[in-house]
Amino acid sequence: MKVFIVVIAALAAAAVEGQCPSGFVHHEKSCYSIPMTEGSWADGMIVCQELGGQLAVIETPEEQHFLEGYLKRYGSGLPNDNDFWVGGGDFLQEGKWIWVMPDTPITHTYWAPGQPDNHGGSQGCLRISGALGFKWEDGSCSSVEYPVCELPFRTTVEVGK
Repeated sequence: MKVFIVVIAALAAAAVEGQCPSGFVHHEKSCYSIPMTEGSWADGMIVCQELGGQLAVIETPEEQHFLEGYLKRYGSGLPNDNDFWVGGGDFLQEGKWIWVMPDTPITHTYWAPGQPDNHGGSQGCLRISGALGFKWEDGSCSSVEYPVCELPFRTTVEVGK
């Protein structure tokens, strides 16, 4: 009987603490995943929405630092390059970088030196580049990259979902 009570107490504590879905990692108030599906920036947005989230929105230096480490560790095992789409862009107004979902200005930036540069033409989508030390660069929205998906960390367990 004591073992049963301990197991129930542990499950109740886990339900209160919250959880991330399978395949996601937890950091502060969010859960992150890098699906093994490459595509354009818009494709990445769709993939993340299908998983119940959105392309990552980097709001703090701590979140950027976490993602740099996560992408360094995870990126080494990916079959292609290690560039990753996140949820920002200036495709609505050149030079005005915003988080697309929600439609808010980007207040903290982590650009690699010389970025953004619109190299080779219009580059209106935000990505994190492994070649640039996992800092930001602008990229052509049609480039094929991996998305970084983010969804809120749930603090309640929904039964039946």
